[in-house]
Amino acid sequence: MDTIDVSNLNRQFLFRMKDVGQPKATVAAERINARVPGVKVTPVFGRIEDQPADWYRAFSLIILGLDSLEARRYMNSVVCGFLEYDEEGQPDLSTVKPMVDGGTEGFKGHARVILPGHTPCFECTLWLFPPQTKFPLCTLAETPRSPAHCIEYAHLILWGQVRPGEEFDTDNEEHMKWVYDKAAERAKQYGIPGVTFQLTQGVVKNIIPAIASTNAIISAQCVLEALKTLTCFSTGLDNYMMYVGSTGLYTHTAKYEKDPACPVCSAGVPLEVDPHATLQQFIDQLLADPALGKLLSAPSVSYGSTNLYGRGVFEAETRPNLARRLTELLGGGPEAAEGAVLTVNDKKLRGPLRLTMAVDMISRPIYDRKYSPLKRISWAWRALATYTSFITWLFSTPWLAVRQLAPSNFQDTLSEMERSYFDFVTPITNFVQDTSYKAFSMTDSTIDWSINTATHIYHNNLKGFEHTFDHFLNNMEHRVRILKDDGLSGIGKALSFDVHTPIIQKTPLAHTTIGEKLS
Repeated sequence: MDTIDVSNLNRQFLFRMKDVGQPKATVAAERINARVPGVKVTPVFGRIEDQPADWYRAFSLIILGLDSLEARRYMNSVVCGFLEYDEEGQPDLSTVKPMVDGGTEGFKGHARVILPGHTPCFECTLWLFPPQTKFPLCTLAETPRSPAHCIEYAHLILWGQVRPGEEFDTDNEEHMKWVYDKAAERAKQYGIPGVTFQLTQGVVKNIIPAIASTNAIISAQCVLEALKTLTCFSTGLDNYMMYVGSTGLYTHTAKYEKDPACPVCSAGVPLEVDPHATLQQFIDQLLADPALGKLLSAPSVSYGSTNLYGRGVFEAETRPNLARRLTELLGGGPEAAEGAVLTVNDKKLRGPLRLTMAVDMISRPIYDRKYSPLKRISWAWRALATYTSFITWLFSTPWLAVRQLAPSNFQDTLSEMERSYFDFVTPITNFVQDTSYKAFSMTDSTIDWSINTATHIYHNNLKGFEHTFDHFLNNMEHRVRILKDDGLSGIGKALSFDVHTPIIQKTPLAHTTIGEKLS
């Protein structure tokens, strides 16, 4: 929703002095239609947010010539909102809407091609955009030292004091003229020269003077990439071109990588969840997340074609699901939740947000009403093993003190008593511990314990552990299947699992508590 300014006339050939104040889109369309036979350009004068998503969907390709990061992020979310993924996490090519973007900043510029799902989007590469310059309010209010300080004082402080409740519009000429007049008065008060109307526009809109040659190079690159994308007559840009013309002519092409956790364009943002959490707890976790929470206000959640919780007309129907566990809603245990893709919709989002669940095994409760009786027995047996070890230690420690203080003629008698005690206690302790950590390692409970320990190791960045852990779990699952299929006759086969394989011994697993217990 931009109009032609006098400052625009020196760097293009579509506008004339008589066009100043007219909509840029309307005048540009008239000039192009008159200049190029067979071409029909339809102008739309308005804000990009005013058009519905289906209006943008109708185009084969979108070219951006925007002047702000906010506008780019908006269009990026619209285009990525069209993207759909299949069950294997691969983008559906029929939903990919190509987008070409160009921008200039003085003697610098860039052109890039965005293919949602294949190349990084704007959200993936926000670090490419430098932060805007901001002035401390105390400097603006008390010690202005430059024309920009006077302009920002009138814009950020004085406007709200003199015209409270009225929103400042950067495209309103009367608003801009008011800021210029007040800034000029303040600059005169502090003896600061250089406040002009053009500078006021540049500071308020964060405009950097445009160079005609830079604009020509970047616009030509954007048109070329759009032509290649539509006709496939040549290999397209992959995926970012930078131009610097301040000290010569320098261009560089870079292939930036997608962010696999991008909330806008990825197949699913990884999110670690407790599989036993309720749907309400899951939604609360989303809203409390530092990255995802700022994107959401009142989220709805679905799984495939199943609406788990919806707002509006679906709320009464789906509200009971808020008290149900995720594992129950997904139709299985924690294994079913691992890798499940949930879709989140919110009025603040331009498109659906996909979340890939990563099950947090460590946070799983030790005791649960739904745990099997065998699992409860195993936990009790493990507690007994810990208790016997503690009793042995409890008696051994004071006994050592007694031996140190006893007269020498009693040492032989004490040694004989000690041998008798340990001859009686040691076999019992060994039996309990051995059966706890070896025999009961085949039960569901001990598998959980093994996964908890191994997951903790993995989360502490012991890299190179993935292959070993997968090998270990595959063997454990195989032994469990033997138990389930063959009943008690499978115990002998299940316990024949050899933990002294080279792959286990060469990894951190062999040096952990679980490794010691299994050996």
